[in-house]
Amino acid sequence: TCLAGGACECAEGWTGPHCLVPAGYDDVVWDGPDTIADVGFHPPAYFPATLVAGFAALFVVLVVGMIMKGRSDSAEGYSPVPNVSGVDGGGGQFA
Repeated sequence: TCLAGGACECAEGWTGPHCLVPAGYDDVVWDGPDTIADVGFHPPAYFPATLVAGFAALFVVLVVGMIMKGRSDSAEGYSPVPNVSGVDGGGGQFA
């Protein structure tokens, strides 16, 4: 049934611009959630213990090296260069 303003109202159980489509629903989920497997990447089921141990050892060596470098610099009396950006109008000698 159409109203005076040109808008139509469908009978129960029908839908669409001309009320010709039975009201229903689609059981298929057409746009499901995306996963990394959708692009073809399938990670390994396990990581070899030697690989994990190797990365852990590498991380420990890196941290120990950084600590030793810091101690070495402070033992030699190293001090950072002071900020001289305010000299010569803010640009220093290379401005």
